[in-house]
Amino acid sequence: MKQAATYSLMVLATVAAAGTFMRAMPWWQVDLPFEHIRHAHSHLGFLGWLFSAYVLVLLRLFLPKEKAWSRDKQQWFYAALVTAALMFPAFLFGGYTAPAIALLTLHTVIAYVLLVKIWRQHGPSGRPSGWFLKVAIFFFFVSSLGPFAIPFIQVFGSGSPVSVRLAVHFYLHFQYSGWFVFGFLAMLYRFLETRGEAIPRRVAATHLVLAASATLPLYILTAPALNDAFEQFYESFSWLINPAPWWQLAAMLLFLHFAWRQWPKRQRGVNWPGFFALSVLTVKVLLEWLVFLPSFGKWIDIGNHFLVITYLHLLFLGMATPAVWWLFGHLGWLPSGKTAFQRWAVVFIAGFVFTEGLLLGMGLGSAATWFAEGLLAGALLMLAGTAGILSLQLKPNTTPLPQAKAALQTIELPDRDDRQAIAAGEIKTNGPEQ
Repeated sequence: MKQAATYSLMVLATVAAAGTFMRAMPWWQVDLPFEHIRHAHSHLGFLGWLFSAYVLVLLRLFLPKEKAWSRDKQQWFYAALVTAALMFPAFLFGGYTAPAIALLTLHTVIAYVLLVKIWRQHGPSGRPSGWFLKVAIFFFFVSSLGPFAIPFIQVFGSGSPVSVRLAVHFYLHFQYSGWFVFGFLAMLYRFLETRGEAIPRRVAATHLVLAASATLPLYILTAPALNDAFEQFYESFSWLINPAPWWQLAAMLLFLHFAWRQWPKRQRGVNWPGFFALSVLTVKVLLEWLVFLPSFGKWIDIGNHFLVITYLHLLFLGMATPAVWWLFGHLGWLPSGKTAFQRWAVVFIAGFVFTEGLLLGMGLGSAATWFAEGLLAGALLMLAGTAGILSLQLKPNTTPLPQAKAALQTIELPDRDDRQAIAAGEIKTNGPEQ
């Protein structure tokens, strides 16, 4: 599985390179529509990198060891990864045309198969982590209804731009606020369970019910033009829809109260990406709560393009990506204990924070005169951080030892960071890599 994790990191590096290319387009003459590049970049990001990385972590955390990386799982995983990789040139050179749509549909079907296998075979049945896992998978299924609805809108709905926009937003909302968020929470709960620091079941159940119940109303609150299209519906159920940000905030604060006490105090250098990811998730919940307060909401246009991009990057780059790196390290797939990894991760986070600040400022009407240059600088920092982490992953861990006859022979030794994993049975000292 470590090799599969390396492939997913290669995809992330490609995503970062494509993002940098987009930010450099104001200074380059490129005979490609910007929309094509944006679609190629985004689909490779959340289907090529993040879906693959999430599936790997969930397989390893939730399935018995003999089932986690069985032959059929490998075949379906690599089929999904290759399909997502092929989407990149399909979107890049053709945009949203038949080849890209066909590959997107195929990837969705493959994803269904993988996620159903995880649902059926996951080990910790009846534990809170398993509850969050099932809800995450459920939201992935729900999100896929958005793209499937677009052909029907085109044929039977006269291709209404508002309806198409709502379908796309439906997909993004339940991917980001559903699959991404609850998948991360499932990993968090499972991580604590494996270390004997489980959150009490009643607390976990309350967290799940409140957070999941708020997800659909938050879509109705955030969907552009939805209130105008379904004004009567919204007015009839506003008493149920408007409190959703409060439910989500209460659920998050309840979880943090217990998670803070249970969070491992040791190995802070290894655990900080996970802590950062959890902090970003908390910021996301607080922002959604603030936006829908009457005193703040009137100053913010939630349909503003720059604010939407800020929100999507917040979850994708600030929460999900560091969370995966953190768990890759704990599973022995990434040298996250090395000082070099810490430095490259900080470079990536610096680029992310800088870019988010610029996008947020533009969305709130405070544009910097060097906005385009700043976005390119942030993209370069994130590309450098990703490339540095990938280079560490690809660097072999070998140590030369002198032999008795003054000859040198290279002997494979486990890295210092891998010794605890070997002792725990996570890494084998001989035999094929798992």
